Amino acid sequence: MALNECRSVLRYRLRKNTVDLNSITSFSKDGSDIEILDLIFRLPPKYRDSIYLYYFEELSVQEIAELTKIKENTIKTHLKRGREQLKDMIML
Repeated sequence: MALNECRSVLRYRLRKNTVDLNSITSFSKDGSDIEILDLIFRLPPKYRDSIYLYYFEELSVQEIAELTKIKENTIKTHLKRGREQLKDMIML
């Protein structure tokens, strides 16, 4: 019962505190932040979603795994590969 209540709280938090990634036009006053956000939009959806939930919504790997019904190790892999792809994009 406690687990279900925690899931409900997380779902509520995610639903109420999220912003549609496609609706963001400016991230901050600094131009480099807009460039980084643009690079995040170019990632494949599974990496983009994991990175968004982890860095922007500040959810833990465990919370993301529970919400998405994906194993924690898979979320960690998505984060790692997403960061690697972002790094490669920045280096170009």
